[in-house]
Amino acid sequence: MIRIGLEKLEAEIKKNIASEIEKIEAETQKEIESIRAGFQKSAGEQAEKIRRDSEKEKEMIQKRIVADAKTQVKEMICAEKNRIIDEVFQEAGSVILNLNEKEKKRTLEALAEEGRKEVKDPVILVDGEYKKLLKGAEAAELGDFGVVIVNKEGTLRIDSTLGSRLKQMKKTLKPRIASILFAENDETLSDR
Repeated sequence: MIRIGLEKLEAEIKKNIASEIEKIEAETQKEIESIRAGFQKSAGEQAEKIRRDSEKEKEMIQKRIVADAKTQVKEMICAEKNRIIDEVFQEAGSVILNLNEKEKKRTLEALAEEGRKEVKDPVILVDGEYKKLLKGAEAAELGDFGVVIVNKEGTLRIDSTLGSRLKQMKKTLKPRIASILFAENDETLSDR
C-alpha cells in the first residue's frame, strides 16, 4: 500500500512537474517573442534611421558635387575670359611694336614730353634699340619700347615703357574691356 501510494505520489509529482515545465516553456516562449518583437522594432527603427541618414548624406554629396562643378565652371570661364583679355593687351602691345619708325618716334617724343612736365631737369632713358629715334635720350637696357624719366638725383623715376603702361591700363580698363567683349559687367576677373 505504501508502494501504491508512493507510485501515485510520484505520478502526481511528475504530472505537476510536466505541467510546470509546460507553463515555464510557454512563458519563456512569450518572453522570447516579446524580446524578438522588441529587437525587430528597434532594428526596423535603426534601419529606417540609417536609410534617412543615408538619403540626407546622398543629397548633401550631390549638392556638394554640383556646387563644386559650378565653381569649377565659373573658374574655367573666368580663366578663359582673363586669357582673352590678356590676348587683347598683347595684341595692343604688338600693334605698337609694329608701328613704323616715324610713328614710333612720334610716340617716344610724346612720352618724353609728358615726363618733362612731371620732372624738373629730367634724364630721359630709352632702350638702346630706340635711342636713334629720340634726340637727347640716353641709352639704357630697358628691354622695352618707351621711355623712363628720372631726375638728376635719381630719387624720382617715371616708367613709361610699353609694358608698364599696358600693366597700368590693364588694371583700369579690364572691367570695361570685359563688358565690351563679353557684354557684361564682370567684376570676377582678376587683376593679374
